[in-house]
Amino acid sequence: MKLHHDTLPHMLAIITLLLCCHSASAQGIYTPGREFVYGVVYVNGNDTTRSFISLQAIDSVWEFDNSQRVLRYNRWPLDGVMETTGYIENEKTVWLHPPRSGYFAILEYFPFPEVALPIKCKRSYSRWFIGHIDFLDRFAILRYRMHIECHGDTTIITARSQSGRWKATYCFTPTEGFTNMEFSFDNTTLIMTLIEICE
Repeated sequence: MKLHHDTLPHMLAIITLLLCCHSASAQGIYTPGREFVYGVVYVNGNDTTRSFISLQAIDSVWEFDNSQRVLRYNRWPLDGVMETTGYIENEKTVWLHPPRSGYFAILEYFPFPEVALPIKCKRSYSRWFIGHIDFLDRFAILRYRMHIECHGDTTIITARSQSGRWKATYCFTPTEGFTNMEFSFDNTTLIMTLIEICE
């Protein structure tokens, strides 16, 4: 096929655009250079505390598990590093290790925010979880019933312990990751809501 001399530059521009789009989508969600800022609401009985936290992926292996990359949680804005944990993001899963400092200690008893890829809607499965930290000052072995629902681009994963006392909900999108995470135990609730992604 013979191309007109005016056609070639247009085809090259289209090919370049497609390659750029593919490259951007292949980079993933939690990439170094992006900061995810969450509003945090912590309710304990009649007391409510509001704050902000951000997370940033760091381009290095987590020292405690070489299958994970480094995930840094910051007190926001500009209050310094709160905690460093790990995360996994590949073609099979997106998985975050949540923070544990201060009132985030309650998260020791919940399944980690995680989605298996490709996402399968209307699916239920069980997950065992063992937690221990100062929140209860004891080990707890919890069996969770997990359920996945899809609403447009948003995937909602719910977790409920066998006793019903421990509950969690994770909302996930393919472009913004975990946009909302809510954890509750009796009269204690912690909610993290994504409010901004800083590029």
